[in-house]
Amino acid sequence: MPVGLHHVLGHYPIVSLGAAAYHSTNDEHRMTTAPSPQHTAPTMLWPRAAASAAIFRGDRILIAERGGGPRKGYWSLPGGKIEPGETAASAAAREIMEETGLQVDLRGILDVHDVIQTDDDGQIQHHFVICVYYGTCGPGEPCAATDISDARFVTLDELPAYQLTGGASRLIHEAYRRLVAADIASDGAEK
Repeated sequence: MPVGLHHVLGHYPIVSLGAAAYHSTNDEHRMTTAPSPQHTAPTMLWPRAAASAAIFRGDRILIAERGGGPRKGYWSLPGGKIEPGETAASAAAREIMEETGLQVDLRGILDVHDVIQTDDDGQIQHHFVICVYYGTCGPGEPCAATDISDARFVTLDELPAYQLTGGASRLIHEAYRRLVAADIASDGAEK
């Protein structure tokens, strides 16, 4: 078993990974290639890891309109999938650069947010675990690219005019509260 996976799984007896199962005890690690019937690979592996960020310029938040996929036409925080070997923070910064052309300064992690969508029969259609960061960005205007159709900075008072994805408003307001608190704390430390 790969060392990193053992540290995460530790004492769990069997972890199904598609057509192979890792068997683990405290003393040995081996991989078998023949799956048992209850451990067959699903068509789609869920959840998927993603990252996004609430990015502010002053009192304005960067939002992006989804150009396709689930929730097309909804507005949300820019972000996307984490690539293999990439940290969540690096993925958030990369996705924002790819989607809007803006370089960002991430200040911290805001939340780990689950997005789970099911069909009428209760079958999972999408499950993303999103590491949500918050931060700021420098000059320049966002330019929509890749999988978004529009991107812009709006004030918190303007947010209700946009159809936001679930949880986005709460995350945006919490990010703003943290940025304001950090600015007040740093102003006090300079005196």
